[in-house]
Amino acid sequence: MNYNGVINLYKEKGMTSFQAVYKVRKLLNVKKVGHTGTLDPLAEGVLPICVGKATRASSYLMDGVKEYVCTMAFGYETTTLDSEGEIIKTSETNQFSEDILNNILKSFLGESLQVPPIYSAIKVNGKKLYQYARNQVDVKIEPRKITILSIILNKVENDSISFTVVCHKGTYIRSLCRDIAYKLGTVGTMTKLIRTKTGAFTKEDAITLHQLGELIEKKAVKTVIIDATKHINLPLISLSLKETDDYLLGKKIFFEKTPGEYLIKDYQNMVIGIGIISSEKLLKSKKRLI
Repeated sequence: MNYNGVINLYKEKGMTSFQAVYKVRKLLNVKKVGHTGTLDPLAEGVLPICVGKATRASSYLMDGVKEYVCTMAFGYETTTLDSEGEIIKTSETNQFSEDILNNILKSFLGESLQVPPIYSAIKVNGKKLYQYARNQVDVKIEPRKITILSIILNKVENDSISFTVVCHKGTYIRSLCRDIAYKLGTVGTMTKLIRTKTGAFTKEDAITLHQLGELIEKKAVKTVIIDATKHINLPLISLSLKETDDYLLGKKIFFEKTPGEYLIKDYQNMVIGIGIISSEKLLKSKKRLI
């Protein structure tokens, strides 16, 4: 059976994002499957999985705002900045008041520069950072701009805290934990992470692999296949019959609109692709979604 759309998967702890994609591919018996933003094995939560033609739109679904609930421990730092790495730093810990913690967390609001973890898939000179780490090769990691929209303290317990953070893509919560600890004059490590939201996809609406398997047995998978085009945040252009024919033939069409990317609907009001308008006001196809 052909499936085209997004499955709002709840990835469980201990599984890589690649393994989640592989399992969905096997369960549905389809070739084209991809995720919309990696979750580390330690992390759990929302991992939208694109299936079929929806894989062509996966990069547009990755741009949504993310929400995480994180737990971090003070007093030690690891190679991976989470509890699965080897301890490389320790320090004395203090009982921080909620006022101090709230002020430190709020200091990360807005735009800032963040140094990503060495154990990450970011590429430097054609190689992923974790490859340098595994080979014990020193490499300079350039800081990257991140944006944190909200950060709220949830709980303080002994030498650990829990907080909820809303941020744009590209933010490493492991690095955020490290930096929070540094501002407090100590070291820290992420011990638990749950992604509760990415774009329009939420934890409350997500399904596990086990639940997906049950839906397959009941032949009810289509009830959880979401139309990917409804969650692409681009302005819309609707085409006439002739414009639709020209567009699908690869012809450029003049439109008096601001240059940039647009979601394209045909004359029957069906989304057919993503187009781009040039500085000369000419629309051409960038990505077919049919």
